[in-house]
Amino acid sequence: MTWAKGRCLTTEPSRRPRRHLIKRVKYSAKYLTPSQYNIKYNQYKNSHVLKTLLHNSALVDLIEKFKIEKEYKVIMDEYCNATNYQKYLKQIHPDKTIDIDVFKTQAESSYIAVACASIIARIYFLNQIEMLNKDIASLNQKILLGNNENVFKLAQNIYHSDPKLLEKLVKKHFITYNKIVGE
Repeated sequence: MTWAKGRCLTTEPSRRPRRHLIKRVKYSAKYLTPSQYNIKYNQYKNSHVLKTLLHNSALVDLIEKFKIEKEYKVIMDEYCNATNYQKYLKQIHPDKTIDIDVFKTQAESSYIAVACASIIARIYFLNQIEMLNKDIASLNQKILLGNNENVFKLAQNIYHSDPKLLEKLVKKHFITYNKIVGE
């Protein structure tokens, strides 16, 4: 288990250091609920466009909220190259954009700021999962993470109990969703 891989820190005892980090680091976290994601995905048809939307929004918010001067390098864990990032920005037409200075695969292994961002993003993701768990509490179920048979069976159970609820919980463009709903 390392700090650089925020997703490795999933148990409750390991959440404590992450919560401590949130109190010490300036950050802005943005996320889409699965329902919001599905709406935006229908609009853009590209998950990288949605990542770009969230990254740019968080960067603009961070710089404005903390009045940060652009004297620092902005480093992005590379999910796309600089050319595609610019292309995605043009598709979303944000009011403001922040230039990325460095795109690097597995940047969290080289830059402490990216490692911190990864950990903070994981905190927000796990908090979102906890909120979604409230939606399925009446089914005596808990959301499972990953892509395996247990997750598939849980999704099928939710779909058979309440198809509209499943739409609030999953990204509908994934192939697995079509298998669950029998399309």
